[in-house]
Amino acid sequence: MKSAEEFVTLSAHWGTLFSADLHAHFRPVPEEISQFLATELPASPAATSAPVVAAASEESAPAAEEDAAQDELKRLRAAAAAGQPKAQHYLAALYSTGTGGVELNWPAAIELYHKAADQGLSISQNNLGFLYATGQGVQADPLQAYMWFQLAFRGGYQEAGPNLDVLAQHLTAAQRQQAEEMAWERLRRAATAQ
Repeated sequence: MKSAEEFVTLSAHWGTLFSADLHAHFRPVPEEISQFLATELPASPAATSAPVVAAASEESAPAAEEDAAQDELKRLRAAAAAGQPKAQHYLAALYSTGTGGVELNWPAAIELYHKAADQGLSISQNNLGFLYATGQGVQADPLQAYMWFQLAFRGGYQEAGPNLDVLAQHLTAAQRQQAEEMAWERLRRAATAQ
């Protein structure tokens, strides 16, 4: 195993080693969020009865689009606050990139990723693994990274498999075992909480 200092130095380069698909999940496209809101969190009937875009001219179209984007962000924040894991994930992705009308905010992103991951959302678990592996927004921690990748993979997020493989090369067998036990303990606590 590398020393802690060597791990931090190595982890700065790991972003290129982990699955490329992961990076797309840190930058959800507005259409992806819009589709999520439309299909999984439809607006109230009162909100849908009024036209979203009342563009009388080309000049008012950008303002209407901005209003619609702000409305979607407000709905996303409300759903995240209500405990909806996908909303928490999408809002965390926005905070972790400083996009979609929010400022870069690592503490908020990490908190939201944890909330979604603790509810079993495997893509958030994978993202946390990446953040703990690379030290983005959190202190680099290879055991936490391995645990989150392990949970994501067990939860069906196949892209976590290559991430586990990369990280496993830098951990001893005892460290991998410890991280796997951490994952099992987290799963046991989640099962008893239900």
